[in-house]
Parts: sequence; structure tokens; C-alpha cells
Amino acid sequence: MIWRRCRSGLQKRQCRRLNYWQHLKCLNLPTLGFRRNRDDMIEVYKILRGKYNLTLRSILHCNIYSTTRDNPLKFYIYHPKYDLCKYNFTVRVISVWNSLPTHVITADSVDNFKNRLDRFWANEEARFNYKANLSGSGFARCF
Repeated sequence: MIWRRCRSGLQKRQCRRLNYWQHLKCLNLPTLGFRRNRDDMIEVYKILRGKYNLTLRSILHCNIYSTTRDNPLKFYIYHPKYDLCKYNFTVRVISVWNSLPTHVITADSVDNFKNRLDRFWANEEARFNYKANLSGSGFARCF
């Protein structure tokens, strides 16, 4: 159960009367939207590193015309015409992935990537507040 994360019975009693956001923070549980974003970033990393079939790599288009100093693996921003494609995986992950710094995406293993991503997003407001957006990404909530 969720209560296993509490350190003591005293903390259980303190968390009971808090609102939802404070309850998540007390238990150190991220919101569902935050966990989805984290899992999406891990999947994009696996696709780019060739952990899956190579045909999956063609669904994400790298922006070769980018002359920015950060993130050498930026994706081309695709704006769909129809709402049908608006929440598709390839459209959903682009702005969040492009906002990650170089030291996070140049990790040499999946576990190293997860650790760097967790450290980079450690102080995000969106971790415990489902109404907040990930900072620096321009990412609008899709959930």
C-alpha cells in the first residue's frame, strides 16, 4: 500500500489531513502525469540508443538545422493539423525532450539516464502538483 513509504506512524497521522498536493509531497509520491513524462523520456532514450527495433528510430525526426549550444539531439517540432494526432507519442515528447540539457541525454546507459533525469527534475513543481507544467519545456498538460 501507499502507507509503506511513511517512516513512522506519526507521519501517517500528519499526512491524513493534508490536501492532495501536500499529501503527495509528504509521501514523496510524484503525480501520474509526472511519472508518464518520465517514462516517455526513458522510452525516447531507448529508441535513440537502439534498444528497440531500428524502424522505431524513424518516427522521431532530429532537427539537423538546429544551431543551439545545448542538447545536440533536438527533434524537429511537428505541429499536427488535427486533434487526432495531437496527443500522439511522437508529438507529446518533443518539447519535453528538447528542454533536457546535454548532460542528461548523453548518458551512457539507461540507468545512468534515469539517475540524471531524476536529479535534473528533483525540484520540479510538476512533481507533486498535477496542474503545473515542467519548467523550461513549454509543455502543456495533455492529461
